[in-house]
Amino acid sequence: MSGCPVLVSHGLRFIETLRDERAITELPSGLQAIQQQPVASLLVSFRKRDFSFRLNQEIDMNSSVFVYGTLKRGQCRGAMWPVKPLKVSEVYTYGTLFSRQDYPAMVGGMDRVAGERWDFNPDQMPRVLEVLDRIEGANQSGQPDLYRRVLVMTWGLRDEGNGLLETGESRIAFTYHYATEPANDGFIRILPNDSGLEPDHSGLKTGQRLVSWPI
Repeated sequence: MSGCPVLVSHGLRFIETLRDERAITELPSGLQAIQQQPVASLLVSFRKRDFSFRLNQEIDMNSSVFVYGTLKRGQCRGAMWPVKPLKVSEVYTYGTLFSRQDYPAMVGGMDRVAGERWDFNPDQMPRVLEVLDRIEGANQSGQPDLYRRVLVMTWGLRDEGNGLLETGESRIAFTYHYATEPANDGFIRILPNDSGLEPDHSGLKTGQRLVSWPI
């Protein structure tokens, strides 16, 4: 990793839809029950007159962010969070993870992607999302999205020394999916055999490994 790119500040603009079809439709069929959750009803295109109200509802219902790259603890943007979290947990979600020299990218998919879930007070979320949107190049006025902010389900993990175990905890969180095809921008997919995170007696399907960045 050569270091994080220079950040450029733009005016904050929340897009009128937070729905990324890949975030839901590419989940295994058993997980598509997420669509029945109240929060999923907010993942639709909003009319301008009620967008602000519904956005506030969404933030109130979701006070967590899943990160899988440079915003993780110990990475080059790990100190750029604007407020202190209530808790940081090791978790995974479903997606397809890609790597490049400078930072990773994720889109929807069926690999188990390991990362961190940062939990905050609901009243902190507008500030958190404002800063993260700037960092990720999402929802910036007059600028094409580099990443899109979406919602995913996360599942807790703990390290028992001889393997990663599921904790049984699950929670919906914001994350950022790459806005275009990662391979077109020089990213290379991280395959499950590349990461070396091996779940042990965790309730995950036999032979299923977690993918993570950096490799």
